[in-house]
Amino acid sequence: MQYRHILTDGRQLKAARVLAGLTIREMAELIGMNRNSVMRIESFNALPLHTHAGDRIVEALQEQGIEFVIQDGKPGIFFSGATKRIRKRALK
Repeated sequence: MQYRHILTDGRQLKAARVLAGLTIREMAELIGMNRNSVMRIESFNALPLHTHAGDRIVEALQEQGIEFVIQDGKPGIFFSGATKRIRKRALK
């Protein structure tokens, strides 16, 4: 699968992660990365064109029901509701 990261930034990935209900730690565990790496990627204003870590995050979020969209030339996210996620923590 090929992603167009030039249009995806860290703020979009962070918003998608939060919308999917994942903490930074849960995302890191889900993709097999260090938590600091996830935080670093989420802080980028524009992701590099070829970033394996970004691909892994995007793919994991898509599996959680997140769709990445470009609307009016700006990146956005949409939650489709089709998720494979099993909540590990109790809702408060």
